[in-house]
Amino acid sequence: MLTLLAEVVEGRADGGVPLDRSELFDLAIDGIIRRSYAETEAAVALPETTRRLLGEVALVLQRDGRRQWTRPELDDALRTALADPGIDAELSKDAAVAWRPAENFLDRVVRRGGVLWKHHGRNEPISFWHNTFREFLAAEALLRRGDDVALAHIEEGGLARWGQTLAFVCARSEKPLEILRRMAALADGREYVAAAVGGAALRLVNDVEETLGLLLDLEAQADWSANDDAVSRFVRGLGLDDDGTRRRVQEALLRCASATTDMTTAGIAYAVLENAVWTDDGEALRQEFFERLGLKLGETDLDWRSIPEGSFEMGSPDAEEGRDDDEGPQHPVTVRWFELAATPVTNEQYQAFDGDHEFDEEEGQRPVTRISWWQAELYCRWLGVRLPSEAEWEYACRAGTTTRYWSGDAEADLARVGWYAGNSDNRLHAVGQKPANPFGLLDMHGNVCEWSEDTWHDSYDGAPTDGSAWVDQASGVRVIRGGCYFLTAGGARSACRFWFFPGDRYRVLGFRPARSVTAD
Repeated sequence: MLTLLAEVVEGRADGGVPLDRSELFDLAIDGIIRRSYAETEAAVALPETTRRLLGEVALVLQRDGRRQWTRPELDDALRTALADPGIDAELSKDAAVAWRPAENFLDRVVRRGGVLWKHHGRNEPISFWHNTFREFLAAEALLRRGDDVALAHIEEGGLARWGQTLAFVCARSEKPLEILRRMAALADGREYVAAAVGGAALRLVNDVEETLGLLLDLEAQADWSANDDAVSRFVRGLGLDDDGTRRRVQEALLRCASATTDMTTAGIAYAVLENAVWTDDGEALRQEFFERLGLKLGETDLDWRSIPEGSFEMGSPDAEEGRDDDEGPQHPVTVRWFELAATPVTNEQYQAFDGDHEFDEEEGQRPVTRISWWQAELYCRWLGVRLPSEAEWEYACRAGTTTRYWSGDAEADLARVGWYAGNSDNRLHAVGQKPANPFGLLDMHGNVCEWSEDTWHDSYDGAPTDGSAWVDQASGVRVIRGGCYFLTAGGARSACRFWFFPGDRYRVLGFRPARSVTAD
């Protein structure tokens, strides 16, 4: 596969990897058919006919739902394909002339390897070299039959069977928005919409606002695992080199903000606006976005603590009680001067941002919870600040210490400074009731889990050493720190780390903002 990818890249005019999966598989299959990967076989004489006929066979096999077939079963599939009334008459004629009997076609393709290959042994099954080859070729066969036929397959076998094939269809369809709508309406549609929308973006350029609305609604409905994947793929797929397209996307994202917009949805829209569409007028766009949400920038202030520049060993030593493998390897990190909120954001502080946020009177000084990463991120952007990096959080929590908790190694040391399963009475407590650490920070251990900027990695291999956030756009989950009121003592350690999907809104999820400091 790596050799094939290298040849695809080498064959492109710009020498780059195709960002669109449809283009990638188009080039890969074309390369395999036109150049033999078997030492004793030459390239086929009719590559275009071969590819089209393979697509017809792939469509028959896609309906079958299996991944491996005996040779007689493949022969049956080929005969079924050639007898299909939807097949192009010219293709059927070309196949009859080129391969007599038709089964010789399969002999030739299987011997060459690459697209179809036979497992070792005379009677072993035959399969596509990669399942996605079958799905892509089946999509080409559907496209030759027209969009209406393709749409009919959304209900035939469901997206579990047809999702990837329809994603490829969408990338080249004349009705991509209709396909997206139909896919999004199904319970398992979100994953396949995300796969489809990037390749179809240029065909959707005249429906930017409607497409963004569909994608954002889909993300908000899937808040257990929501992320900006589908929206970002769409915006990246549009290509924003053209100023006119950029302005249209920008305006469409701004229109996603209103006084009735769900804050998770608004957070996703803002992140895409900031990361993919931002221009030199970024501050003006930020102000306009929040004004459309009905907010003036930074209408509340937090109690900040100055965190001095310094270095520390991030992670836990191998011998630490309760340690998990994802807390290593320990490594030195140097953190620049920054500021961190003294406590997690409270219900009262959050209500100034989201007027729909409700809580009982006695809960005003408790940490706000059930907050998605997107909501936390948007709150921070509203204030003109950010979430702390995971390294910043641990450095600030430790405050120069190397013990399990900043207060010591024993569970009794934790009980003095934090709320956890052993002393919380299984409930949240008002912030600031326990002693502050040497940096003046309260509630760093327990009470509520706190979002960080970083995406999840299973270890610190390759982690930054400058205190910056480690963000991998391919990751769909974000890091939380600090433990909470119902976790055991081990979950509240300075080095302990967990992850959640950015759309999760559980009763233990809160946050505390950070802000960078620039020395005069």
